[in-house]
Amino acid sequence: MRTYTAVALGTALTWAAVLTGCSSTPRAPQATTPMLYADHLPTKAPAATPPQPQQKPKSKPVAPPARPRVATASLVAFSSCEQLVRELRKEGLAEVGPYGLMGQMPVAMAMGAPVGSAASPRAEAAPTAYSRTNNQEEGVDEPDLVKTDGRVMVLVPPGLSAVHVMDVSGKEPVLLGTLAIPQADNLRLLLMGDTVIGVGQTYGTDGRSRTVARVISISDPRHPTVARTFTVEGALLDARMLRGRVLLVTQSQPALPFASPADGTAGAAAKALRTNRKMVSRATVQQLVPGVGVTPENRRYRSSCSQTMRPGVRSGLGTTTVVTIDPAQAAPTQNLTVMGSGSVLYASTDALYLATTSWQSQQLVWSGRGSALETNLHGFDVSSADQVRYLGTGSVKGSLTGQYSLSEHKGFLRVATTIGPSLAGDGRPGLRVSDNRVTVLKPVNGALLQVGLVAGLGRDERIYGVRFLGDVGYVVTFKVVDPLYVIDLADPRHPKVRGELKVTGYSSALYPLGGGQLLGIGQAVDDKQRTTGAQVSVFDVSDQTRPALSSKVVHRGGWSAAQYDQHSLLWWEPSRMLVMPLTTSSDDGAEWFAGSVVYEVTTAGDLREVARVEPPAAEDGQCCGSGVLRSLVIGELLYSVTERGLLSAPMDRLDDQAWLPYSS
Repeated sequence: MRTYTAVALGTALTWAAVLTGCSSTPRAPQATTPMLYADHLPTKAPAATPPQPQQKPKSKPVAPPARPRVATASLVAFSSCEQLVRELRKEGLAEVGPYGLMGQMPVAMAMGAPVGSAASPRAEAAPTAYSRTNNQEEGVDEPDLVKTDGRVMVLVPPGLSAVHVMDVSGKEPVLLGTLAIPQADNLRLLLMGDTVIGVGQTYGTDGRSRTVARVISISDPRHPTVARTFTVEGALLDARMLRGRVLLVTQSQPALPFASPADGTAGAAAKALRTNRKMVSRATVQQLVPGVGVTPENRRYRSSCSQTMRPGVRSGLGTTTVVTIDPAQAAPTQNLTVMGSGSVLYASTDALYLATTSWQSQQLVWSGRGSALETNLHGFDVSSADQVRYLGTGSVKGSLTGQYSLSEHKGFLRVATTIGPSLAGDGRPGLRVSDNRVTVLKPVNGALLQVGLVAGLGRDERIYGVRFLGDVGYVVTFKVVDPLYVIDLADPRHPKVRGELKVTGYSSALYPLGGGQLLGIGQAVDDKQRTTGAQVSVFDVSDQTRPALSSKVVHRGGWSAAQYDQHSLLWWEPSRMLVMPLTTSSDDGAEWFAGSVVYEVTTAGDLREVARVEPPAAEDGQCCGSGVLRSLVIGELLYSVTERGLLSAPMDRLDDQAWLPYSS
C-alpha cells in the first residue's frame, strides 16, 4: 500500500498539504485529465514525526550546521468523495458561528496554437530589439498591464475595462482595435503569439470572488475577440506563464450562504448559529471544493476527490487551487486543490512554491503567547507542461517580504525571512525583531527539509529588500542604516556571508545591472529615521567580499512605484538606460512632478540623469495622477504607459514626444 507524508502546516484555520510517495519506491500521483469526482485513492496515514529543534542563531552572521526539519504530520488523502464530505462537514461544524466560519483569514488578492485564423495586417518583421516585462525569473512570464512582441502592443489602461491593441512597428503607435472586458478587477495580460490571456477578478451575484482568464484572439488585431473564458471559483492570488501554459492560483472559502443575526440579541445569534450549522451539515462536494467553468462550451470541472488533499490535523475549510490552462484547449489540463490559503506565489521554470503565514501563528504573536511567526511552504514540480505534482511541504521561522524572498536554484529553495513578532511592512513601534536569515530547503521524500542556514543578519532590524541571482543572494536589512549582505550560496548546504556594506537609507527593490553592478531603489532617511525621498543606488558587487557604493541619487520628497513593483522599472542594457517612475513634490506642495526619470548608468557605476518624461496635462488642468506606469523599448523608441494615453519618443530625442490617448 502506498502511503503519503507531509509537514503539517495546518492551524485551527489554515491547512497545508503536500502529496508525495514515501514507500520504498516513492512516487507522487501523476497529473490526470480533470475529472468531475471520480478516482479513489485509499491510503493509511503513518504516525506523525515530531519536528527537530532549530539551532539558536549566533550573534553575528554565520552559517551554523543545519539539521534537517522532518515531516511533522502525515497527509490524509481522501479515499472517496463521501469521506471528503464527511470530514469537511465535521471540520466546518467545529468552526461555524452565528456569522459563518469564525476567524476566517481574509482571502489574499493580487492578483499552444494561436486562436483564430483571420489574416493579420501587422508588419511581418519585428524590430531588432524590444524590452519585456521585468520578471523575477527568466522563462517565467508574469501578468502585467502591458505586453509586446515588438510588432504589437496590448495594454489595459487603468480605469478602463478594455484591452487596447496597438501597432508599434512604425515610428509612432497606431491604435488598431479595442475589446471591452466587463467587470474585470485588476486585469492583467499575458501574450503568446496571436493570443492574449487576460487574467482578472470579478464578483458573482452572491458577492463571492471569481477569477477569470479570458483567451483573446488578436490574429485580426482590428477586431480582437474572446475565444473562451475560464472562470475559477475564488479570488486570484497570482498567475504565471511558462512552456505555453498559464498557471492560475486561486483561493476560496466554501460556497455556503451563511446567515447573520437579525439583531444584537442572544436569541438572534442562537438562531443564526442553528441555521449555519444546518448549512454545514448539508454541505456538498460542489460547495466545499471550488470548480472551473469554461464558456462557450458550458462545461464545469473541479479537482477529483483524490486530488483534493489535507493533512491529518484540524485545519480549516479554505482552499488553494492551481489550474493549468492551455489557451488552445477548451478544458483545463490539470486542476489540483489543496486545503489551505497561500499568500505569496513564486515560480521558477521547474518549481512553484506557495507560502503562507498561518492564522494561528499570527494570533499567538498578537496575543503575546508567541514570539515569532512561521512561514509555511508548499512545493510543486512544474517542469512538465501539463503535469503539476507536489514536491513537498515544509516551514521556516520568520515572515517574508514578498515573492523575491523565495528563489529556487538547482533544486534548492532559498528563503529569506525576518524573525520577530511583526509582519513584513508592519512598522508599528515597540515590536522587537530578533533575527534575519536565509534558509535553504531541499525536497526529500515529500518534505522540504532544511539543509542550510545563515543567520544573524542585521540583529534588531528587518529585511527590506532581497534578490537571489544564481549562486549569490543579496539581503538588505534596515533600522537606522542599510546593511547590504552578500551571501555565497554556491554550496547550498553551507551558505556564507561573504561581504557587508552599511549605507544610510534603505533599498526595498534590488535589480541586477550586469558587470558586477546591483541597483537598489528605496528611500533616504534622516537622523530620526524619517523617510526624506526616493533613493537610487548603484552597488559594486564584483568582489563578494568587498561590496561598495558606486553612486547614489536622492529625489527629495519623492517616491517611486519601483520600490515595491519591479514591473514598473525598465533597464535597457544595450544603451545602459534606466527608466524609473517618479513622483515628487516640494515641501509646500507648490511644485509637483509625476512621470519618469531616465538615467544613464556608466560602466563605472555613475548615475547620470539624461531626461524626464512627463505626460501632458489633462484638459481640466488637473494633475495626471501617478504619471508613468510602465516604460518599454521597441526599436529606437521609448514608450511610456500613462493613465490617460501612450507616449513615445526617440531614445536620442526624448523631448520629441508623440501622444496617443486611449480610446474610451
